[in-house]
Amino acid sequence: MNTPESSQANLSQDLLPGLESRAKKVLNDVEALLERGAVEDETDKKMIGEAMEIINNPEKNLQEIMTNTTNVGIVLSGYEMQGMDPPAEIYALHCHLLALQCVGEIEFVEAALEHGSYDASRVDYAMAGILDWGTALSKGWAKDNTYLAAGNQLQGRLAIEKIKILGSKKALDVIKSPAE
Repeated sequence: MNTPESSQANLSQDLLPGLESRAKKVLNDVEALLERGAVEDETDKKMIGEAMEIINNPEKNLQEIMTNTTNVGIVLSGYEMQGMDPPAEIYALHCHLLALQCVGEIEFVEAALEHGSYDASRVDYAMAGILDWGTALSKGWAKDNTYLAAGNQLQGRLAIEKIKILGSKKALDVIKSPAE
């Protein structure tokens, strides 16, 4: 049975098919961009190539994704600093990496919620990233609110979980004890 709770528990898994289907197009478009020589700077080519490797790798490490997102952002900035419009394919690559970051952090928060106990500061940090990157994707080049909506939905689940925790006797005892 697919209840609202069961579909919420699989939010990150619900996002993956859309990412996977877009990955092939993004990679093909960037490959075509590189083949036609539209990117001349060797450092830019290297950073773009490394980002493509991350997308091709099914075992994605969130830190590597974040590093490559930053690197592609640097490539975009280089175009803008020269007064040039960056190729749309590089924007698409950057957006895809931001979406991967969102999904990675959503998976982390979902796992923490499923586990039942978690480092609240780490979960809050992950949620801030999800909402920041989701906002960038919804307002920026991609105009895709999928990840912001998922972040908002997950934030709602997190708020409910926090209310449950605060409602428990043990949590109230902790709150009532004087700070040391």
